[in-house]
Amino acid sequence: MKELSINLINFGEKQCCPGYEYGGIREYYVLHFIIEGTGEYKVNGISWRLSKGDAFLIRPRERHLYVADTSDPWKYVWVCFTGNLESLFSKVNISQSNLSAHIGDLNEIIKHINKLKKSSIYLKPEIFMSNFSHLAMVISLFIENFHYTSAMSMSNKNMGNNHVMAMQCYIEQNYMSTITVKDVIDYIRLDRAYASNLYKNVLGLTIYQDIQNRRVLRAKELLSKNFTIKEVSYICGFSSYQNFLNVFKSISGMTPKKFRGQLNDPLN
Repeated sequence: MKELSINLINFGEKQCCPGYEYGGIREYYVLHFIIEGTGEYKVNGISWRLSKGDAFLIRPRERHLYVADTSDPWKYVWVCFTGNLESLFSKVNISQSNLSAHIGDLNEIIKHINKLKKSSIYLKPEIFMSNFSHLAMVISLFIENFHYTSAMSMSNKNMGNNHVMAMQCYIEQNYMSTITVKDVIDYIRLDRAYASNLYKNVLGLTIYQDIQNRRVLRAKELLSKNFTIKEVSYICGFSSYQNFLNVFKSISGMTPKKFRGQLNDPLN
């Protein structure tokens, strides 16, 4: 395995003025650890909204821009360094689309940054080794928390998908009764706004739309059989005959009667 090489360039602390921004391309790494305030970090069209306890990494030769909030600007500590770190970073999934982490308590990181000494050709060997040790700890703490943040994000994503699957199963088993969106959310026991947004984000349609789409699809199957249109409306779980007519036309673009007529038309 290739020996790790890291070299300190500079470090410091900054209280940003409202709306402060900085961007471009650098030839070295920069880690920022946000002490307070909020702002936005952007890399090639991807952006992160970051605040107290968050950290973000700037990589060499990667165009970036970061902007402090106009009403609650950042205060952060930062450290610049070079090194052969790409292989190490890639192992924990640090990439162009994944460059931030939530650290939470920054005291340990700030303690190590405060013990760094400015780089100079006159640095004594023991100071150079001390810088190496403290810089390595700062990078290690970022990676450790980055890995945890990524794992939690994946866990939350999987949990969200499981919630959606549970709602879909409930709808599939019950859509032919008069279930409502409230029934689905009561079953899953989630906050209504969260459950609704989760369903829409994962599937691209609302809970209500999914229920009605399934009812109309089933209604189309039954309209090809010997049921009256009114019987179909009640079998499929619509709250009323008029509701059935309105929803069917809205989704299919025609009335149930016209749809059935097309099924019976040999020229269609």
